Amino acid sequence: MTDNIFLLTLGFIFLTALAGIYLRRRRRDRCLKDFEAFRVTIELNDGKLIWGRLAVFSNGLELFYPEPKLDASGHQEVSYVFFQAHVDQIQAIYRYHDELSQMHQEERLAEIERTYKPGVYRRAMRMSRNFLNTFGDAFNQSIGAALAQAKKTGQATAIKGQEKHITKIGTEVLGAAGNAFEPILERYIGRKVVIEEKRGDVWVEHSGILKEYTDKWIELLDSRTPEEVTFDLSAAERLKINRDIDFVVRKAEAAGFDVSIENHGDENIELKRIEATDYTQEIGALIAPGQTVQHTIESLPPAAYGELAPDAMPDEVVLRAEARGREIAVTPDERPPLLPSIRLIVHTIREVDRLLPRRHSVLRHGGEPIERWYESLRRRKLGG
Repeated sequence: MTDNIFLLTLGFIFLTALAGIYLRRRRRDRCLKDFEAFRVTIELNDGKLIWGRLAVFSNGLELFYPEPKLDASGHQEVSYVFFQAHVDQIQAIYRYHDELSQMHQEERLAEIERTYKPGVYRRAMRMSRNFLNTFGDAFNQSIGAALAQAKKTGQATAIKGQEKHITKIGTEVLGAAGNAFEPILERYIGRKVVIEEKRGDVWVEHSGILKEYTDKWIELLDSRTPEEVTFDLSAAERLKINRDIDFVVRKAEAAGFDVSIENHGDENIELKRIEATDYTQEIGALIAPGQTVQHTIESLPPAAYGELAPDAMPDEVVLRAEARGREIAVTPDERPPLLPSIRLIVHTIREVDRLLPRRHSVLRHGGEPIERWYESLRRRKLGG
């Protein structure tokens, strides 16, 4: 009898271990999965920005560049890999609305609508995950109580020393389908909230809709943020991805360029300044929706051109968003860009979805009245 119990226990532990290994390799953070295949910007703790299309794995992330890059040694790079240790160096992940394709834009808006007004199926699935998470904790407690009782009655000889392996069922097998359940956060799923993020020694507030949370990440949708955006005229692929601003660059009669900036968005934008190597010019021009502003860049120093010969540049380069036509000839990476690295710094309000690490982010305020919750609480107290 003892041998049979031992063999059954051994087989049970073996199958549990296999299930745990399989689930660990397949399990991916749900917040990160929501951003998979989208164009995102990853900000590191030191302020470095990396941009590309996101792929999510159980043990890390990979960001695929829109075009291959050549490093200083001449090696071609197509992606940036974050193993788990490097994921901890991420300050935030951003999904900007104005950088999404039409398909991804519609998908994002539909996801916001489903989050703000969840249907019966979505609510049922969330309740099921929370139940499994609670059930895993209860399972571990029950196993612990059963093993303690078996030891008292002398029936636990065959499984002596295996307690920690048996109790892994609740945390690895059942927990894979569960969720990091927190009652306060759970109550605000699909509602407007204010998240505080610690940046250095300063706490910054972000408002939006709480979409999801896990033990490591918190996901905030439909956030609006005033922001200084840098557009580098030499980065053609990045320029034509944005949906709201188009650029037309022409050679001026004198040495320099005429730059036309077209605002196709719904918000005012301000062209604050123009920068290049050894060159800065303050502008402060406001561009209303539907308007175009033209500015001449004069007396650009030779250092700003780098290895690009001014005479070799085309007379006109049109950088339009994909939705308004591809009026640009993108050169391969092994050849110089069409334009020098002239940076246009624009101040605007952008719509963005955020993934924030919970190690420096916390839900601080509800963002809208929740009269229905107070009403349900009152009814429970009155027994109605």
